[in-house]
Amino acid sequence: MLSVVIPAYNEEEQIAETIRSTITVLESAKLGPVEIIVVDDGSHDQTAAFARKAGARVVSHVNNFGYGRSLKDGIAGC
Repeated sequence: MLSVVIPAYNEEEQIAETIRSTITVLESAKLGPVEIIVVDDGSHDQTAAFARKAGARVVSHVNNFGYGRSLKDGIAGC
C-alpha cells in the first residue's frame, strides 16, 4: 500500500479537493492501493471533518506543531 501524508492547517476549503486529486493521480498511475493520511495540525476550522468525509485517515494535533512534526506524526501513523 502506498501512503501519502498531507500536513494541513486550516485548509477546510481545499482539503477535500486535494485528497480527491491525489487519489485520482495515484490510482491512474496504477501503483496499487492508496492511503491518504491528513495530519490536522491544530486547525480551528473543519479541516479534519472534511478530510475524513473525503476518505482520508486523519491524525489530529490539539495545537499547531508545524510542518516537520506533522510529517513525522503522519509517517508514524502509517
